[in-house]
Amino acid sequence: MLLLLIAAVVIYPTILMFQTAFVKYTPQGVERGPAGFANFNGPAGAFTFPTVPWPAIWTNTVVWVVVGMVLFGFFRPALAEHEASWWLWVPAAGAAMGLLGLPYVLRRRAAYRRHAATRDESVGAHEEESAS
Repeated sequence: MLLLLIAAVVIYPTILMFQTAFVKYTPQGVERGPAGFANFNGPAGAFTFPTVPWPAIWTNTVVWVVVGMVLFGFFRPALAEHEASWWLWVPAAGAAMGLLGLPYVLRRRAAYRRHAATRDESVGAHEEESAS
């Protein structure tokens, strides 16, 4: 019964989310056909999204580290007594994800800026050619 509940609540929506991620829709929500990875590329795509707030990621990572230190320093005996030591891994996982995600976000941001600068240069060169 538990596995059926997990399948219904977690697995099915996950599959549906991945299916719809690769479909093109109109602004009204009507399906227009397959899009492949086109939904993820470009200025508003997930792979090149320029406005990822890296200061927020850095701040959240620091908060996870502080929470981990507080849990480890002050609450470790109480957590062990109640067989809840796994809580020490929650801030460790949050800090690890932040530390892994920050370089990725900064690289993507730099790549987006390089792409925008290249596009601006090519537009300027094209305008100069058409003016002469």
